[in-house]
Amino acid sequence: MAYQTTTKQQRIKPFRVICWRRKQAENAQGLAPVMFEIKFNGQTKTVHSGIYCKADELITKEFAVLGNNPATQLLQSMKSDFEKAFSKVSLSGEMIDLGRISDMVMKQAGYVDKTPLFREVLEQLVTRYREQTGKITTKGTLKAIITAQYRLHDYLRDSGKWNIRLAEIKPVFVSDVITYMQSKKGYSKNYANKVIRVAMQVLNHAEDAEWIPRNPLRNVRLKHERVNIVYLDEKEIEQLKTYHLHNDTFDLVRDGFLFQVYTGLAYTDMTNALIENLTTIDGMPCLRVKREKTNTPCLIPLLPPALALIEKYKDWPFCKHYGRLIPTITNQKMNNYLKEIAGICGISKHLTTHVGRKSAATFLVNNGVSPVVIQSILGHSSFTTTANHYAVTMEQTIVREMNDLAKRKFPTMKT
Repeated sequence: MAYQTTTKQQRIKPFRVICWRRKQAENAQGLAPVMFEIKFNGQTKTVHSGIYCKADELITKEFAVLGNNPATQLLQSMKSDFEKAFSKVSLSGEMIDLGRISDMVMKQAGYVDKTPLFREVLEQLVTRYREQTGKITTKGTLKAIITAQYRLHDYLRDSGKWNIRLAEIKPVFVSDVITYMQSKKGYSKNYANKVIRVAMQVLNHAEDAEWIPRNPLRNVRLKHERVNIVYLDEKEIEQLKTYHLHNDTFDLVRDGFLFQVYTGLAYTDMTNALIENLTTIDGMPCLRVKREKTNTPCLIPLLPPALALIEKYKDWPFCKHYGRLIPTITNQKMNNYLKEIAGICGISKHLTTHVGRKSAATFLVNNGVSPVVIQSILGHSSFTTTANHYAVTMEQTIVREMNDLAKRKFPTMKT
């Protein structure tokens, strides 16, 4: 007799109904919600029973709450309803969808979804960031959150999900938003990930407020795409520095960009740098500032080219009146001018104020400054950001250090 073997992948796991107490949501009285979890063939659906109890009151195997007969009857009745609904769908030959089974039971029990709309909780998150700006968070963070709100609003309108409720959001929400932003709006994968992280904050807040039993995006892992860092090498910096520009505005913009190159300051931090931020440590002039974006303190020893630029503009009326180190125009106008200046100077790269900061990082890396010092100067809150610049210039670093080794260890041999 021939026997059929069933592989592990082919086995269908049976339908199960379990109950458990969500202790993470326990309140001051020691009460926590009792949750139903229905499982079938790898699918899982969690449903709030509407019942609360203490830690020692729930008997999970019996679907009972000690000393509370109405709660016990409700739990056992709902367990039976889940099993009946599963049998009904299964016998009909339809595909098993635990979400549909859950909806059937909850609708029969007279449950009406009263969870807030996703966009309502998103607005609450933005309001909270507004209240915390200047205390816990920065203006840059608030701006990023509001921009993400606009992007999520665009997705909700265009996809017909403007009134989607928290309980309706599934893990597929992530791929839907990313696909929309990349294909319809032309944004990068990394930018779409930033928007998704804001959506995750919304759902974390909803879970903490017990509007939903669990954040459906909790186990989602976002993949970061490595991008090429645009920067000027030392030859290009010198090319930009020495080119004679027949325009005072171009000169001003170029000097601001070069000040970024020699200090590593972001545009906002450069505009906020004041004369009172100057100090001297062990005889070396330094600039002590806090990054606007991360509120991270930075100590920036000033190289001679940076000092020369400060000296050049110290008597300008604008700098004297506002106490600024360098006169600046708006970031948008500066970026527009930098594009023109790059073309005039024969530089093919797309220059922006952010490229000035990136150029500073690679300039320091290529000249042997240690990672810890670079992280401090640039005010990176994470060393991972600093390490990205080492990855970009790794070939140059490898060749330089191996060449130094060859000269030290094999001085008589030609390389």
